[in-house]
Amino acid sequence: MINKNNIFSRPIFTKSPRCNYATVFNQVALEKVMAVMGWVLVIRAHEVVKHGFEFFHNQRLLTIFGACNNSENNRAVQACLTSEGQLYMKRFQSLDGLEDEDGDVDVPTESEEEEEEEEEEEE
Repeated sequence: MINKNNIFSRPIFTKSPRCNYATVFNQVALEKVMAVMGWVLVIRAHEVVKHGFEFFHNQRLLTIFGACNNSENNRAVQACLTSEGQLYMKRFQSLDGLEDEDGDVDVPTESEEEEEEEEEEEE
């Protein structure tokens, strides 16, 4: 008989099925590495996430993606970690549809972005 608690409590690192150079891991593996290294958060990139960022493993792993419209109209995020240890992120929307007749891009102001996000939340 297989003890399911033992399976889910073991750190697991395996090769990614998507490519030879990447590794996938479970939450236990992440927590063990973080404890040894003294880390409180791991930030990773280069995997498309719809809103530009997404937390995993009890918010101990953060994925950010910095390019808009890479897949299905995803947003992009730039993250900044201050010297005081504060993390903040700036999310960017797609520039599609923002060009005027001359082909120039009309980048929304911060207040326009906030209004747009509020409208999305209401929907």
